[in-house]
Amino acid sequence: QTCALPICFPVTIDSTGNRQFSTYYGGSGTDIVKDLQSAKDSIFIVGKTNSNNFSNNANTSFGNYDGYFAILRNSGSIVKHLYLGGGSDDQANAIAVSGNGDIFIAGTTNTQSWSLMTGHQKLLNNSSSSSSQTDAFAIKTDGKFNIAWGSYYGGDLNEEGNGITLDKYDNFYLGGSTESRGSIATTNTYQDSLKGGYDAFLAKFYKNGDIVTG
Repeated sequence: QTCALPICFPVTIDSTGNRQFSTYYGGSGTDIVKDLQSAKDSIFIVGKTNSNNFSNNANTSFGNYDGYFAILRNSGSIVKHLYLGGGSDDQANAIAVSGNGDIFIAGTTNTQSWSLMTGHQKLLNNSSSSSSQTDAFAIKTDGKFNIAWGSYYGGDLNEEGNGITLDKYDNFYLGGSTESRGSIATTNTYQDSLKGGYDAFLAKFYKNGDIVTG
């Protein structure tokens, strides 16, 4: 399974190395796959796009670049496509699928106010008043694209959300990079302050979107 620019193209190859299907997946602009997982006889894809005609089976795009989330059948046909974003630049970078079909998505955004952000952090932490400042984000949805909650995760400067994984209780771990000096680390954790220009971060959340540690 792979992708190239400017059009993404998922590929499925069987255990003997034979191609089962390959399909273009994109609109009239630039479309990029950032991560994909195979689960429950489907392929779950996230990425970024500036195509406003990405899929006939989609909601409406919002910003210059939007994140997107798509489900394809193992045969290559589309089940559903969802733009993820607000009025600015957003991208979805990682995806994890639980055993019961819940879907957790991580990404990066500089949208100031995003209505689905109802979890741990509800607003972009833009203390620098920069129009280009970014926060990481996490979103939980089900296989029918019903959004349970979303949350920004960021401090006074820039963050990117680049990875997400689940434990057996469907608590999730969000990983990425940060240059913020506060609002990232919780007490009694491995490193509670920024040491470089950018540091990595790891945060643990309950499955309802509340933070455990950072």
